[in-house]
Amino acid sequence: MAFDHAQKESWFKVPPKRLLAEIQHDLFYSFLNREVDGLEDLGDKDFGCNWIVQTSTLTADSVIFSAGVGRDISFEHALADKFGAKVHLIDPSPTGRETIKLPENTRPEFIYHPVALAGTNGFLEMAEPSDPEEGSWLSMDGTVTETAPERKRIQVPCKTLASLIREQGHDHVDLLKIDIEGAEYLVLDSLIRDKVSIRQIAVEFHNGILPGVPRKMTIRSLMRLHRAGYRLVLKGGSNHTLIRKDYL
Repeated sequence: MAFDHAQKESWFKVPPKRLLAEIQHDLFYSFLNREVDGLEDLGDKDFGCNWIVQTSTLTADSVIFSAGVGRDISFEHALADKFGAKVHLIDPSPTGRETIKLPENTRPEFIYHPVALAGTNGFLEMAEPSDPEEGSWLSMDGTVTETAPERKRIQVPCKTLASLIREQGHDHVDLLKIDIEGAEYLVLDSLIRDKVSIRQIAVEFHNGILPGVPRKMTIRSLMRLHRAGYRLVLKGGSNHTLIRKDYL
C-alpha cells in the first residue's frame, strides 16, 4: 500500500505511545469483526439517528426493544414501516417524553416505557442535558465521572431488560438498540449476568464522547460480549452491531 508524503509527515507528529495505541485499537477491531449479509441502514442519516442492523432476520413477529428516544425515532419508525413489528421504546427523560407525545409518534406499533434501562431495578439520577437543543439526559449510574453540580438532577425509575421482557411476556429479544449516554456498560453487563436471550444488539459506546468514559471500558465490554457468544459484525463510528454466534 502506498502512502503520500503528507500521510508520512502526519505519522511523525503523533506521539509514539499514542500511535501504538491506535494500531493496537485497529488490530483489536480487525480481530473481532465478522462480515455478514443482510445488513441495512435505517433511520435519519442527516440527524445521525440511523443504525445499521441485520434486517433479513426481522419479521412482524420480531421482539424489538429500543432504549433511548431522545429527539428522533426515525430508526424505530423505519422498523415499524418495514416490518409492522411492535417496538418497545424505553426512555424516562423529559426529552423522551416530549418526543413520544408528538402526533407523528403516536402509532399502534410503538409501546412506550417511561423507565430507564439499567443494570439493576430501582431508581437512578439523571442530569439535564449540557446541550438543551440536542436534549440527551445523562444517567448518573456511576459509569460517567460527571460532576457539574449546577446541572439539574431528577430521579427516575429504572429496570433491567430481563425485568422488562418478563413483564411483557417475552422470553427473548430479536433486536435491542441501546443509546443511553454512557449507561450502556452496566446494562450490557446485566444482559450477560441475567443470561437474556438476544439475537442482535445495536449499541452506541460513549468513550471519547462523554467525560470519564475511557476507551478501555468499551474494549472490556466488547470482550465480555465476545465471551458471552456475541460477534461484532459492524462498527460505524461509535455505533456497534453484534449478533449471537448461534445465528451467524
